[in-house]
Amino acid sequence: MGSVRRVLFRNQLTTIGTFITVATLVMAAFAPWLATHDPLRTNVRNRLQPPSAEHWMGTDEAGRDIFSRAIYGARVSVRVGYAVVALTTLFGLAIGVAAGYYRWLDGLLMRSMDALMAFPSIFLAIAILAALGPNETNVIWALTITLTPATARIVRGVVLSLKELDFVSGARALGARDLRILLRHVVPNSLAPLIVQSTFVLGVAILSEAGLSFVGAGTAPPTPSWGNMLADAKRYLFVAPWMSYFPGLFIVFGVLGLNLLGDGLRDALDPRMRGHG
Repeated sequence: MGSVRRVLFRNQLTTIGTFITVATLVMAAFAPWLATHDPLRTNVRNRLQPPSAEHWMGTDEAGRDIFSRAIYGARVSVRVGYAVVALTTLFGLAIGVAAGYYRWLDGLLMRSMDALMAFPSIFLAIAILAALGPNETNVIWALTITLTPATARIVRGVVLSLKELDFVSGARALGARDLRILLRHVVPNSLAPLIVQSTFVLGVAILSEAGLSFVGAGTAPPTPSWGNMLADAKRYLFVAPWMSYFPGLFIVFGVLGLNLLGDGLRDALDPRMRGHG
């Protein structure tokens, strides 16, 4: 564990990514205390005000404080992102383990995953939301459906290599049941690449939720999310550019932090890298 920690934090970019990710979580958790104004309160007299001491990031077309809305928007991104990660990990692990360990299931499960991966994920998510309706719960399920196949493929590849190793063959020769082999030997050794994949899924989920909200297929107004804040801002790009600057920066830094953290986790969980720590 000490060697993992050394590899994880000896890289400054990984440390920055960890800081940004933790800051996003803190911002989402403590939004009611960090926000300086009610994110839903409108005031037409203060509409389209530039950044000032009272409104740090300015106001939008309804006079709402952009800083407070961006802080609360982090809650939507975190809720959607971590729910998608949890569901994608659960379904991807189950499908990948079943496909990799049982040859008779491999063709059926992987062809189903290939069929889902044949469509661009954002377009498939939009199609699902067009059928289900735009709300946060449906966004979570739409993104879970579109992102599970990649996770399942990664797990399947790991399981295919694991089941041929000596310790798995030895357990099978000693009469261990498949369930015991899977839970004790296969699944624990599949977690390292799954953890790294989770950071990628989280970043994609945050970016996709913003994109879906931007086109009106995600979180519905007036609930603040970074995506629908950008959607509101597109009509005022030249009049009030700050409306798009700040939610855009929140998205960029949130996803960048996760990517940097994912790179660090990949190196920290790689035995070859730990050996050089």
